Amino acid sequence: MILPFAPLYAILGGALRLGIFWILVPPFSFKGLPMQVRAAFALCFGFFGYVNSAAPWQMPQHSLDCLVHLLQHAWVGFVLGLSVRLVFGAIELAGSLLSNEIGLSMARTFDPTAQS
Repeated sequence: MILPFAPLYAILGGALRLGIFWILVPPFSFKGLPMQVRAAFALCFGFFGYVNSAAPWQMPQHSLDCLVHLLQHAWVGFVLGLSVRLVFGAIELAGSLLSNEIGLSMARTFDPTAQS
């Protein structure tokens, strides 16, 4: 009996890429969102990505090739997630610096001891 593993392999590759991406991206990386929900999102979007792709997926012949290909998917998800996290980190840092400067300028204009 021959099982069609190529679709499952393609869904797993997309889910692995999206799962690692979502672990790192700030809107999905907070602790309030359970890991099961993130995994379900990754599997669903991996399935939808496979269904909407026009290119046929070929299953590699050797298990080492499968592992290398899945590690490539994981690496792409890691790099994408890290780059988005870096952008969000830069925006958070800019907001923190701006808030600090606004607070310090307000402290210079208002003196609570002299009531002015």
